Amino acid sequence: MIVGAILLIAAQAAPDPLLPARSGQGQCYSPDTTRRTCRAFAQYKFSNDGKIENIAQVLISKDGPVVMLTASPVTIRAGAVCSALQPEDVRTAGFIVAGQPASDTVADEIRKQITPAMSKDFGKDVCETYVPADTGLTTRITVNGTAHPEMSEKVIWVSLNEGYAVAP
Repeated sequence: MIVGAILLIAAQAAPDPLLPARSGQGQCYSPDTTRRTCRAFAQYKFSNDGKIENIAQVLISKDGPVVMLTASPVTIRAGAVCSALQPEDVRTAGFIVAGQPASDTVADEIRKQITPAMSKDFGKDVCETYVPADTGLTTRITVNGTAHPEMSEKVIWVSLNEGYAVAP
């Protein structure tokens, strides 16, 4: 019982890593602030029952370019944003090719191409924390509890009206 109380106090004391998202900002990963572009862009949807959904746009190919659109659940644990990529996330993903929504046929072809490469990550618990660095933040990533510094990247919070877009 004491351990449970300590864990509850620790969870309450950890800062909310998504506080800027609660006021409508989004995360721009690997930003180019001059061109206002990102390698990926994440927004979060908060429900009244405590569930959080990550609405993400990710550049998966510079050729086209091709952007994948996903919506997947995340949780906050000990100040980290955590999720596990699932096959369903890829099956339900949308795609934008050369600035236009992909047809169902094109989207199915893209899924067939990317699913084998992404399948190695299905079900892995990926958590990221945000550490102040330069003019933004740097992510610290763990996969199934193991640190992966090679996966770290710069991220900034931006207002949606600032004109940032996912692009090469």
